[in-house]
Amino acid sequence: MKRLLILLTGITLIATSCTKEESIEPVNPGSDPTGTVNFQPSKKDTYLKVKIMSQGSAAAPDRISTQVSTGQKSTVDGIDFVTWKEQESGQTVLFGYKDHNLYTKVKAASPTTGAVIDLNFIYLNDTASVGYKWTRSAGVGGGYTANMPGEIIEKNITKQVQGKNYTNVTHSRVGLSYIVPGFGELTLAIYDFYIANNIGILKVDTQIFDGFGNQTGLAVSELMEYSIK
Repeated sequence: MKRLLILLTGITLIATSCTKEESIEPVNPGSDPTGTVNFQPSKKDTYLKVKIMSQGSAAAPDRISTQVSTGQKSTVDGIDFVTWKEQESGQTVLFGYKDHNLYTKVKAASPTTGAVIDLNFIYLNDTASVGYKWTRSAGVGGGYTANMPGEIIEKNITKQVQGKNYTNVTHSRVGLSYIVPGFGELTLAIYDFYIANNIGILKVDTQIFDGFGNQTGLAVSELMEYSIK
């Protein structure tokens, strides 16, 4: 049991890190800001700078992450992605768009356990109404199948982030769970995304769990500044 918890915690932390630090800057390879619906501005050299804060048993020091679109496109599993790169670390992440679904693809290894995760999940449908839900088998983590279901919680709201008000914001919620033989489906994280039209993700609130219903940490990423090319 203890070994399982350590492994799942490592997977959760790396997934949370990738989501909160890197999927905060989504990219839509099929369009650019034109005043119409576009929750993934993607033009090369677009950047978003976010502040990342956490608390709990696995809390890390606050830090700043600046993500820049490289404009480089690729197709994975029939989804068109664009690569973004974090200036501070040089790490890259893929963000994609297909059939009104916004995706992020994360592939990494836990620095504590070495467990590999390879996730490709939806965090928004840009035309769906409040209450719309989706289910998705999102890949694997440490050999376990990952599920990442989602739901549209609010639409067309105003959200204040870092003292600034943003309009036309959609709020979605995505869960992360692993199917573990002998234990069933264990919830490891819940992510609340706030995404603004023609900007991207403004904020992500993350709740971290141990897989057995106990919350072990919280994380928040908030947009500080941006430039849409």
